Amino acid sequence: MISIANCSLLFFFVSCLFCHYFKVKNKYFICSVFAINVVSVYILRNSNSIINPLYVNLLYNTLGFYILTYCSILLCLSLFISSEYLSGLLFIGYGMTQILLTTDFFNMYIGYEILLCGVIFCLIKSNCIAWKLYFKVQMLASCIIFLGCCFFYMSNGNLLLTCSTKSYVPYVMLIGFLMKAAIFPLGLWIKIYRTIDDDIVFWVAGLITKIAVYSIIRLLPCLYGVHILQTIVSVSALAGAILAYQSYDDKEILSFHIISQVSLIICIAIFEFKINQFYYLTLIYLMHHIWTKSSLFLLYKMKKSLLCKYAIFSLVGVPITPGFISKMLTLFYMIKYNDVFSSIVLLCTSVLTTCSMEKFMNKVGIEEYDSNKLRVSLVSLLFCYTFITILGYRLLHVQ
Repeated sequence: MISIANCSLLFFFVSCLFCHYFKVKNKYFICSVFAINVVSVYILRNSNSIINPLYVNLLYNTLGFYILTYCSILLCLSLFISSEYLSGLLFIGYGMTQILLTTDFFNMYIGYEILLCGVIFCLIKSNCIAWKLYFKVQMLASCIIFLGCCFFYMSNGNLLLTCSTKSYVPYVMLIGFLMKAAIFPLGLWIKIYRTIDDDIVFWVAGLITKIAVYSIIRLLPCLYGVHILQTIVSVSALAGAILAYQSYDDKEILSFHIISQVSLIICIAIFEFKINQFYYLTLIYLMHHIWTKSSLFLLYKMKKSLLCKYAIFSLVGVPITPGFISKMLTLFYMIKYNDVFSSIVLLCTSVLTTCSMEKFMNKVGIEEYDSNKLRVSLVSLLFCYTFITILGYRLLHVQ
């Protein structure tokens, strides 16, 4: 019997095509897509039936659910900017679902291939000149992940995410995930983002690398010597901030900041893994970064707008912003559990980020006002605050 998840995803795909070809208005399309996603995950979460292993196993997990929900919302909102990339967004949505809700690493690898198909479709349709380079880099990372899956299976006899046998074998798979997450020096390909069309780059920057962070988090229980990864991402966080400060192009500055911030997210995840705490701090920081980065790429030509300035302040960590909430909570718990090293990395990266964002703000460019982009950013911010409130409550509740 085909799983409920696959049936709902098939229905989701067919309904999206129906809405597209019969020119259903965006607002009705978005409502239907969001409703289908919510109902599908709810049924999946409350289903006690055994899913046939011949098909893709999709099971509810809290970490993947929050990331998938916010990423799906951002993809739906992107239709208000441009609806011509709908076919690619469908592949991306299905790939994200398989990556974030699957139960084994091989199906996660398949999800990355589906996700890549969607992104490449959008890049080609937008006449991006660097789509071939992006494809080569992502395929190389996918090949490494596939090779890692083979070694993992030979070592453990299974590919389940729940496997907790520690060894150095998963480091092969980790290299591929680090490349997809744009961790220095494997993430220098991120400069490609400056060549991507503005209607696409905001959700590409907000989503793609964050999904790879989830894969790295699920791999942590299998890694022997997590301190090795912690050292790598700490150096990457500082290197990304320095590269951003040395850049002059607006989109290049924002691109290198992805290296820095994604590295910080992984560093926070390692900290929570060490203290045996669920990844609420990681999710809060990740939600903040999805909104901040997508909004900055969306509004970088509207620097005088209040919302763009608010996104800049959030990335820096000015009070009341999502960035301030996430950084202060993280710093509080790091100091509480005597993780001095991670605290210093977070503070140093924040200082370097402030310097580079000051350079970004002072750079004069062409102002192009677009009310649709402002509305999309504002709605995304409201969802961001909603998720941070929920996660913050759950974080305080478990203490």
